[in-house]
Amino acid sequence: MDRAHRIGQLRTVNVYRLITENSVEEQIMNLQAFKLYLATTVLTPENKSLCEMDTQHLFDRLMAHNDDRVSRETRTVDQFALLDDLEACYEAEYNLDTFLSRLKSN
Repeated sequence: MDRAHRIGQLRTVNVYRLITENSVEEQIMNLQAFKLYLATTVLTPENKSLCEMDTQHLFDRLMAHNDDRVSRETRTVDQFALLDDLEACYEAEYNLDTFLSRLKSN
């Protein structure tokens, strides 16, 4: 997108991303959106590195961000089970065999 217009261009340049449904591009865009959400939720100017955080601090940051949507009284899921589910989802999403089988099926 950096090369969409010439250097010194004064007019507004619109760039459109055309992504087909159920494609690799759509999966990549979804992963990028998820990573951006996760980065803005977890990382703040106070803690620029994940090395400075322990698991409980990380979970507290994620839950504090979700307080607007869900009240604490309605949460009945074990906190560490959620983190395990997140890790399992991550492993499933980045599994090379699964990725290659999806490519072959499309």
